[in-house]
Amino acid sequence: MRPDQTSNWRNLMVLLLILAGFGIRLLTAAGTWLNPDEALNYLIANQKNLSAVYQASLTNPHPPLYFFILHGWRVLGTSEIILRLLSVLFSSAAIYFCYRWLAQALNPASGLAGAILFAFLPALVGNGTEIRSYSLMLLLVGISLFLMEKGVRTNRAVAITGAALFSALAGFSHYSALWFSIALGVYLLLNGLTRRLKFRVFWLGVISQTGVALVYLLLYLTHLKKISASPMTQFAVSGWLQENYLQPGENPLIFIFRNTAGLFRYLSGSPIAGFILLGLFSAGILTLIIKNLRLAVLILSPVIFAISGALVRIMPYGGTRHSILLGVFICAGAAGLGLILKPRYQSVMMAIASLIALVSNLIIRPAGQFIPRADYRRELMHQAIQYLRSRVLPGDTIFTDYQGSTLLSYYLTNPAQPVDFWGKGYDWLREFDYGGYKVVCTQDWDFNHQRLRFPVLIDRLSQYYHWQPNRLIWVFDGGWGRPLMMREEFGRNLSVFVVMPEMFLNPASAESLLLGAIRKLREMDLSGIRTLILPSRFASESVKKSAIKLGITPITYRGLYQLVPTGQKQFDAHLPALACWLFNCYEPHPEFMSYMADGESYIAGDYRFTLLLTDVNRQIAVYRLELNKN
Repeated sequence: MRPDQTSNWRNLMVLLLILAGFGIRLLTAAGTWLNPDEALNYLIANQKNLSAVYQASLTNPHPPLYFFILHGWRVLGTSEIILRLLSVLFSSAAIYFCYRWLAQALNPASGLAGAILFAFLPALVGNGTEIRSYSLMLLLVGISLFLMEKGVRTNRAVAITGAALFSALAGFSHYSALWFSIALGVYLLLNGLTRRLKFRVFWLGVISQTGVALVYLLLYLTHLKKISASPMTQFAVSGWLQENYLQPGENPLIFIFRNTAGLFRYLSGSPIAGFILLGLFSAGILTLIIKNLRLAVLILSPVIFAISGALVRIMPYGGTRHSILLGVFICAGAAGLGLILKPRYQSVMMAIASLIALVSNLIIRPAGQFIPRADYRRELMHQAIQYLRSRVLPGDTIFTDYQGSTLLSYYLTNPAQPVDFWGKGYDWLREFDYGGYKVVCTQDWDFNHQRLRFPVLIDRLSQYYHWQPNRLIWVFDGGWGRPLMMREEFGRNLSVFVVMPEMFLNPASAESLLLGAIRKLREMDLSGIRTLILPSRFASESVKKSAIKLGITPITYRGLYQLVPTGQKQFDAHLPALACWLFNCYEPHPEFMSYMADGESYIAGDYRFTLLLTDVNRQIAVYRLELNKN
């Protein structure tokens, strides 16, 4: 086959690959409701102007570029598929630049092999369809890699400075691009020190890379410095993303091996495909070390930097979308194996890449945050919202968690109109007007962390708004995780239900529980007990008189809470004490007493809590509270 025929055939294959990548992404994006992160990202972008978008983005752990672009994209439409189309286009274009980079750096056949992996690995497809900044980042990284390789090979300063520009833009789209930007700077230095670049071109490259560093410094001073100390970030490091950060006392080597395996499993969709991809990547890197050391450094550096960042708890590393940047370099490393093949056999790499992509999609076993497509259908969300609209009356309240509130900000409003991002903040909750409905949400991301204490949340909400006991409260529970109350007609990830008045503990029932507990206390040895701590709302005169008959001074939690700021000695003067705890009602109390809700004995700081009694229905418990002398 003549060279021009080979080139035409290859160009046709690249075009078909991009179209296939676009098609699979479009099919994946269609027909499902927005997940909570997507809804939150759109809420940030759906503000009146760019200034408001920027202010809202400062509350999010990601830089603002994607939100600015999404803000402008809204003019084309605000349906789920139109909003996701932006990411689909970005990720499809990234396939092209992945090929162009690898075709220059390796050879055209290896470039196609790497692009095939990039186009079809499940994690890259999935993240390429969502309303997130990953697709934009990967596109900008791909353009930057292509321009840098072109600049190095042709000694063109314009290409090298262009690479720096797109590297900086990648940093403006997602902070994990930092590892790429550092690696690109290292690659420039290696090519400059080995005299592959003219002096003027090299120093223009150094100056432009310095500009990239200043961009990251600006982002740190204006955003990262504040967000890194926020409760949201701390919750990620020690909570839902803790497996992807080295934890205190954890063996670093075990962490690296476990999370590297997790990364390959995540990218390929299953342990088997992940093991194959890891083997191919390792072989490709060894080949590159022998054949093209500079390129091997460029491809391997972001992985090493990402691991280092997780070891010092800067950014996560492992089987999570937060490491999706590494996908392009893993595809490139695997394609590097093609350098050992003779030109006539280089198509073998394309076949291997196609086989891995096929296996990955046939035996896919998603991990982490995942909603089965059967429960993710768009019509299920619309049924849930219609059910809510048809039953919530004027004056009623919709109670939800934070992820639920992001969903309602899209589905309960007109998404074509700007939506208030801030709402009204009150201590532990926020209040919004979404489409004329009063929506109140907790500061917690989801109800799953509060399953056992959900009645307490409802009781606390009722106290805050001074509602009557017969008031109905509608609950919307949707997003990741299982709802508190399953409603099969909405799937296994959405639920709408009403909290009945019976859920509240009325004064008569509370008084009966307290008097019953005090009667049981009479049978115990209470010598030395100074105080009986009672729930503030239900410390009736009859309850206090019963406590006094025991020879114990009654005090409410509110009274105790007021003593804490005056000093520990004032608090300790009431010990040893007995503390009555009602499980299904909210009671302001010192923080170290909150563990009483677990219904078990425990030690908190200088204090020991011993469970003395509880009823069979777990409505009340009595603890002995004393100083911990050990």
